Amino acid sequence: MAKYTVTHTCGHTVTVDLVGKGKDREWKLKQMEQGVCTDCYRAQQQAKAEAKAAEQGLPALEGSEKQIAWATTIRSKMIDEIFEPIRKELTKGTPKDEQAAKAIAWMIEQVTEKINTASAKWWIDNRNLLHSEYRRELAIAAKGHMGN
Repeated sequence: MAKYTVTHTCGHTVTVDLVGKGKDREWKLKQMEQGVCTDCYRAQQQAKAEAKAAEQGLPALEGSEKQIAWATTIRSKMIDEIFEPIRKELTKGTPKDEQAAKAIAWMIEQVTEKINTASAKWWIDNRNLLHSEYRRELAIAAKGHMGN
């Protein structure tokens, strides 16, 4: 193991421990030097998520400063990967019957309610929805209601 000093493109300098073959360590160092540091990366992601939330008219998150920072990026990712695709899927096509139309309207309402949740704690506590069966279950339900 060897210690190296890396200066990122953002100007911040960090010391890292690297192991492995010399050429592998050199490659890793070059990769690290071509990017921003972890703190700047997180700040960039949070700024993007905040701008997107403002653009989408989402409510400001409530909680501690640290919770809000973390939940902002979680919310952005979940909206992109789960809620918006589901809402788009649900609003396609024509329902088979009135009962299906009511079920679809209810599901859209549920997704919209979750998107507008202002609690940073809720977003943090439910961050694993990205890695659960939630997306698959809603997609199956949507297809079933739409007659696909």
